Amino acid sequence: MSVINRFLGNKDGNYAVTFAIAALPIFGAVGISVDYSNLSRLNFNLSDAVDSMCTVAAKEYIDGKTPTQVKTAGENFFKTNIEPEFVDTAVATFTLPDDPGNISKKLRCKGQLTYKPIFGPLMAELMGGNADDYVVVLNEATMKMKNVAEIALVLDNSGSMGWDKTGRSGQPIASQRITLLKAASKKLITDMITLGSKIHQTSDPVKFSIVPFSASVNVGAANANASWMDTRGISPIHHEHLNWGTPSSTNPTGYTSTAPDGAKLDAAGNPLTRFSILNALKFKTGGTAQTTQCEVWQNSATNTLNNYSQCRVFRRTGTTDVLVNSTAAVTATGLSQSNLNAKYRWTGCIEARPNGMDVTDAAATGAGAFVPLFSPDEVNYSQYSSTNTNMTGGYNNWWPDYETDPTFRSNGHWLVNNTAQLRPGSTPTPDPANTTWQANVSRPREVDVAKYFVNKPYATGTGPSSSYNRTSQSAYFINKDGPNEGCETKPITPLTGTTSTLHSAIDAMSPTNNTNIPEGIAWGWRTVSSRAPFTEGVAETRKDIDKVIIVLTDGANTYSGYSISDGDLAGNKTLNAAYGKTGYAGNAGPNGTASPSSSTNVARLFYGTTASKTDHSDNNFQTAMDDKMKEICTNIKNEDIILMLVALDMDPANYIVSKRPPIVKAITTMQTCAGESRSKKNTDGTPKKLFWNAKSDNLDETFKEIADELSNLRFTQ
Repeated sequence: MSVINRFLGNKDGNYAVTFAIAALPIFGAVGISVDYSNLSRLNFNLSDAVDSMCTVAAKEYIDGKTPTQVKTAGENFFKTNIEPEFVDTAVATFTLPDDPGNISKKLRCKGQLTYKPIFGPLMAELMGGNADDYVVVLNEATMKMKNVAEIALVLDNSGSMGWDKTGRSGQPIASQRITLLKAASKKLITDMITLGSKIHQTSDPVKFSIVPFSASVNVGAANANASWMDTRGISPIHHEHLNWGTPSSTNPTGYTSTAPDGAKLDAAGNPLTRFSILNALKFKTGGTAQTTQCEVWQNSATNTLNNYSQCRVFRRTGTTDVLVNSTAAVTATGLSQSNLNAKYRWTGCIEARPNGMDVTDAAATGAGAFVPLFSPDEVNYSQYSSTNTNMTGGYNNWWPDYETDPTFRSNGHWLVNNTAQLRPGSTPTPDPANTTWQANVSRPREVDVAKYFVNKPYATGTGPSSSYNRTSQSAYFINKDGPNEGCETKPITPLTGTTSTLHSAIDAMSPTNNTNIPEGIAWGWRTVSSRAPFTEGVAETRKDIDKVIIVLTDGANTYSGYSISDGDLAGNKTLNAAYGKTGYAGNAGPNGTASPSSSTNVARLFYGTTASKTDHSDNNFQTAMDDKMKEICTNIKNEDIILMLVALDMDPANYIVSKRPPIVKAITTMQTCAGESRSKKNTDGTPKKLFWNAKSDNLDETFKEIADELSNLRFTQ
């Protein structure tokens, strides 16, 4: 019989009646008050304990501890923060980012306590009920997300980015694709950094890098002597297109020995490198008719000249020479020939690494060090005998390559009938239109390094108009693109959280040259990596970090080929860019120069791809670059880096029929490359691909979706 029933059965006076009437509300009111107070206190205690527990677990996880260690550390900390009388009922559970099925990659922590009300069991006893009905289970769950983001913006700066949405060139700047890209990119940066500023657990929680790309990628000329640059010439590709020869009275360079690390050394023991050439490029002043003035010509207004006193500087526009500076307009800096034209210094672009290293973030040491892009001077205009009228000159002729040995020279012309000068090569056939003959004659002259040290462009007092005639050698026109052919983009901006720096880098971009997406992606990866060349990224072993690469392009992968009619006298097959000239490969040729590419001697562009090794068509170039792009994307995703790709105005229906196949191939490659969302799914439950086929009109909307995807990865508390 229950207590209340015994009370009700008592016949002594009216005590039972009074007690029965008063007991329930009294016990109920007191019980509710006490238990409510306890539950409120305990709930706050639980919330604080779970937050602290999750912080400890997150730190253990970031430090690389095992799942068991993470959970044990978190649970122990949880119980030390719970009131002692409730420790026995305390339960902690965790879901780690690496746990199977945790697509979101978030760390989840949950704490549970069981509270038995003080008066609940008594009330149940009084009323004849079940005391277990009054047990209260308290649950408190919290979630911590990764609190750092490092984002590489890999942005297409190719010439077509200067088109409008319909593919028309020459349109106002406001309607150009790159203008719309700049606005959308700057807004994304501002929004994400502003969001990140609300996180107090770390400084600079959101950082961006800017990687402009076109035919190549510019890492910045200030890195010429960086530890990750090949400053000793030991990379397998460093001496492509360079025949150093042996030292002589007309060749102050040339190698005499090889160092243990493979570097070619001159007679003084100095390594011979592309930098050796670039540092030697100087001009002659004076001349027989001119002792206090020099005349220098440049082929566009964009060339940067550092002139000295009493120089007349001309710029050629079409066939017209325009005086740019008078004597009074230049700054007296002394006769510093090495500073005369900054165009001939290395401007910062990099060759794609050989042997599959171009699709990796492998250590930039030894043979894996990065090689400065260098485009050799091609054969001069009118430097052949005047009877060979079809040989007007190479595409990128930028330095006088007069024969450096007087015995091979007659009035400044190469002696095409002198077989001794055809190194390497064979005796030419009589037909000057024969392409094999042209390559055999032109190739030795193109790779002859001695010309950079012996021959100097100069003026002898003749006017700029008459000096355009090369055969007189009276003056030399600074022609074409120079040693930096294929290098037009602005330098990379490494990871930073400074909005103004990032915005300035984006504002400086301009459209030019071809589209080399794989190199852009590769350098985007290297900017968020903790490994050299760029070391601003946090260690990959840290678990509180999201590394993200966002790629935007408006076209298919392109590598420009040219024919003999374009001036390809040496058989290079392509203009120079990050993968070099595809007509030659390796260092199998004499003195380290690359030898003709073939199915067995594979050019870098074709290495490791399904593309033909001997086909120099645009379609085959795209196949090779698409293959490299897919491989590097796979390597990046295997590193758990989030990869987003945006195709801009790449609707095949809007292209002429002949251009549709490359665009279809490009879109397929981009879809394959793109990573998967960690927060959004398709209707069939599979993760949504991080690929957007955007239009200029809605680019800002696409970037809003990207910002939303990134926001889902942020830390909230």
